[in-house]
Amino acid sequence: MLSLYDCITGLMQLEPKLPDLMQLKALLLQAPYENSRRDKTPTVTKRAKLHKLYTTNDLVTTLQVSEHEVLAMLKELHAFEEGGTWRVLSPAYQMRVFGDMLDAIVQNDWNPLVAPGIPVKQFLGDLDEPLVAVRQCCLLYGALTTTDGEEHCTLDPIKVATFRAKSLFDEQVAEARFTAQQQQVAVDPADAGWELDQFMEKWQLRVPDNVTVSLEMLSGLVLVKPQKAGKPTRIVYFPEDELPLDPKKRFEQLFKIQEKWTIKQMEPFIKYVLPCQHGSCWSV
Repeated sequence: MLSLYDCITGLMQLEPKLPDLMQLKALLLQAPYENSRRDKTPTVTKRAKLHKLYTTNDLVTTLQVSEHEVLAMLKELHAFEEGGTWRVLSPAYQMRVFGDMLDAIVQNDWNPLVAPGIPVKQFLGDLDEPLVAVRQCCLLYGALTTTDGEEHCTLDPIKVATFRAKSLFDEQVAEARFTAQQQQVAVDPADAGWELDQFMEKWQLRVPDNVTVSLEMLSGLVLVKPQKAGKPTRIVYFPEDELPLDPKKRFEQLFKIQEKWTIKQMEPFIKYVLPCQHGSCWSV
C-alpha cells in the first residue's frame, strides 16, 4: 500500500503574496483615461478594445491579493472608477491638463496654495476638460475639500515644484531634438539634461514665491552627474516609474546609465520593486 509520502513527488510551499503597486499601475496604464472630446482620433476607444479594463474583482484575481489590498493600492494611485472599471489618467494627458490648470491660475491671479483653494467649477469654466480629469489633477498635486457644499482644489507647493521641474526637462529634450534636426546630427547623450546651476536657477523662477526648491524634492526623478574636471555638473531626468518593473531588468538599466552607485543614490530607484523581507523595508 502506498503512503501519502510515496505519492508526493515534490513539495509545495505557500508564501504570502505582497501587494505590487507597480504591477497594478502597469495594468491600468494599458488603457489610460484621456479626453476623447478634445482628441479627434478615437484613441480611448481603440485602447479599450485592445486592452482590458479592470473591475475590482478582475484586479483581485490578476494580482492575487485581497480586495482590501487592491482598494488600498487604487487609493494610493488616485485611480477612479468609471462604468465599473478602474482608470488612471495617461501621463501625457495628466501633464497637459495640469499645465493648463496652472496657466489658468496665473491668468486669473488665483491662489491655490491657501485653503479653501479654488472652486473646481472655476477650472471647468476656463478649461475644455471633463470634471474627472480636473479632480484627478487636484488629488494628484494637492487635495480636494468641500466648503459650503462646493468642491475646492488646494495644491501642494512641493508637487507643483516637481511638476515644473519635469516641464523644464521636457523643454530641454524638445530643444535638443530640434537643434539636432536642424544640424542633421544625432542628439549627443553628453548634452542630456541641464547644467545643475542653470537648472536650479530656472526652476526657482517657475515655482510659487514662498517655495524654495531643493534636489531632495526630485528624489527618484533625476540623476546628478558630475563631469570631468573643468566641466559643470549636469542634472538629467531619470524617472523611477519609467524603469522596468522586473527587478533584474531594472538593475541592468541602472548600471547601464551609471556604472557606480551609492546605496543612497540607488534607493529611490529600487525601493518599490524590492519586497520587504524579515521586517526590513526601504524607507519611503
